[in-house]
Amino acid sequence: ESFFFFYLILNPEIEKQLRLNFLNIYIHENLHDLYMSPELMERLSALDSDPFYRSKEDIAEKHGEGRNEAFIVAAEVYLSHKLGIRDNQNVFDEFSQYVDGSLVLAPIIYVNLSNRMSDESYNDFLIRLFDTGVLKSGVIDDNYQSAMKIIQSQISK
Repeated sequence: ESFFFFYLILNPEIEKQLRLNFLNIYIHENLHDLYMSPELMERLSALDSDPFYRSKEDIAEKHGEGRNEAFIVAAEVYLSHKLGIRDNQNVFDEFSQYVDGSLVLAPIIYVNLSNRMSDESYNDFLIRLFDTGVLKSGVIDDNYQSAMKIIQSQISK
């Protein structure tokens, strides 16, 4: 589906307007093939008791997104930034605007990705974020606000 309109983003003006490019889409869609364990998905479901997360997840679901989409978006933005495809302003804009800014786990994961251990799978890294309380019901709003402040502070650097 994402690649159906890829010819549009070959036009540089439309690419700027949509804040997309072929490489972002390619990375994003391939990340959907990452293994997400049942254990990880159970932990994600437990976040439904967090009112802030649940309210944002309702918005994401209205867009046909949600559930593990924040995991994918965080990884894609991180990789795109490391590759120089996204600058700091674009990272902030993506998390603020994509799916109406409803994927609140994405910036939290993004700011923690530099702490992923070299021998750790992405699935195991995400489980560790749950185990250490970074992704835990009751703290999502605070951790989201902190992550967005960190990202915003990187703009113009």
